[in-house]
Amino acid sequence: MIVYWAPMIGSNFALSYLDQQEPDRLLSHINKKTFQEYKNIHQNFRSCPAFINLFKNTYALRFTHDYELNVKDGVIWSDMLDKDFFDSQVRFRSEDKKFLGFNLFYYFFAEEELEMSYTASYFEDNSFNSSAVIIPGIFDISKWFRPVESSFILKDGCEKLVMNKDDVYAYIHFHTDQKIQFKRFHATKEIIDLGENFIRYNKKNLRPTMSMIPFYDAFARSKMKKLVLKKIKENLLD
Repeated sequence: MIVYWAPMIGSNFALSYLDQQEPDRLLSHINKKTFQEYKNIHQNFRSCPAFINLFKNTYALRFTHDYELNVKDGVIWSDMLDKDFFDSQVRFRSEDKKFLGFNLFYYFFAEEELEMSYTASYFEDNSFNSSAVIIPGIFDISKWFRPVESSFILKDGCEKLVMNKDDVYAYIHFHTDQKIQFKRFHATKEIIDLGENFIRYNKKNLRPTMSMIPFYDAFARSKMKKLVLKKIKENLLD
């Protein structure tokens, strides 16, 4: 199954198209980690069919930069890089400044029905995971077009948030038994404008506890899927 993907750069001066790489298969990443090797196959969790099936179509997203945030008495700042980088990358999403966003955006889209879940990188022992919790979610990437964002909540007592380049901060899992083939496209201004238009609709119509179905229905009624696919295919890089 083909999954079209692209980093969303837009006017974000802090990132370039060279920073964000294709998501890499999580099983390959786990197999390279230095977990203890067990001679008995029944003790080796990496041989467990249930484990393999869970991660078969799961991929890792990685940080593009080394960066640190200091947290004290409701004030958040960084001693790394400069204010322009901070302003470009960090978003405060709550008044208490514990709900944050780091501006790493990806588009994922498919022609066939395909649910994609976005979760914390719970198999990773890294500095980010010790201080923050990624906000998870799931939606059908053939029925809704929007960028996936890095949003997280700081854990109680967090005084420093450390993001190391190439550390895995989130997993994406495709709910299908089919093999995933990624095809990268260039997210032009026109494509970004389309995605932002759908996000504006989402913000205006969002209600507590509602499902994604009203948004899927609105997207289908608009006939915009055909246009989104047309623009993606016109800007394929693979």
